[in-house]
Amino acid sequence: MWFSKKEDVIVKVSNIEYIDDLAYANWQTIYIYTKTGRKVHNKVNASFKLKNDKIIEHIDVFSLHSWAK
Repeated sequence: MWFSKKEDVIVKVSNIEYIDDLAYANWQTIYIYTKTGRKVHNKVNASFKLKNDKIIEHIDVFSLHSWAK
């Protein structure tokens, strides 16, 4: 498990865009990783492919190196 309880997580979403059958958003999570006690701040660029207003593909891009520090 990433974190011990829901109060330990902050999620922020920004820059939401929707163009035809594609959507984009930036999101961040801030939490304490329970295995190490380390504070994590993950910054993600997400893209979505949509069909009939449903997500059929979702790709997150983030720095694995930054997350793993």
